[in-house]
Amino acid sequence: MKSRLICFALLLLLPAARAEEKTGDREELRRPIKQVLDYLALLSKHTIIADAKIEKSLVDGRDLSDAPKLNWRALLESVCVRNKLRIDDSRIKDNIITIYKPARVSLAFRDADIREVIMAIAVQSGQSVVVDQEVQGMVTAVMSDIDWDRAMDAVVKAAGFVVVKERAALRIGR
Repeated sequence: MKSRLICFALLLLLPAARAEEKTGDREELRRPIKQVLDYLALLSKHTIIADAKIEKSLVDGRDLSDAPKLNWRALLESVCVRNKLRIDDSRIKDNIITIYKPARVSLAFRDADIREVIMAIAVQSGQSVVVDQEVQGMVTAVMSDIDWDRAMDAVVKAAGFVVVKERAALRIGR
């Protein structure tokens, strides 16, 4: 098993090293996400899958050169941070980890109705949202290219409300 792991790691690293020699630029170390996740799945003994929206993406694989120094989880987190991906390990009991890329939003509002801001984030991100009647107030916010859920949390919490994830939609209320 250990020799298979070393061979797999070498397969991941050798083409990248050649690309670096040619260009002298570490930015050229792009890998198909499936290849990276298969390697990390082998290390972790978990099934690690990419969300359908990103399964054909290329990711920055520079972190894999640190493979001998880091455990699989640290490598996975490093790859995800570098590539603006998220880890969903809600099914870890079933040995399944999903990697996804949340929609990113940009917005600028001054003294806007919070309900309008919530709806703007929902529309940009393609999320279903239900806003309780009690949600009222004004908000000023400028956010540039951030994950939609972080934007939603920031806006909603600033007004003293919470986001509750339900089956079909997010519910905003107290």
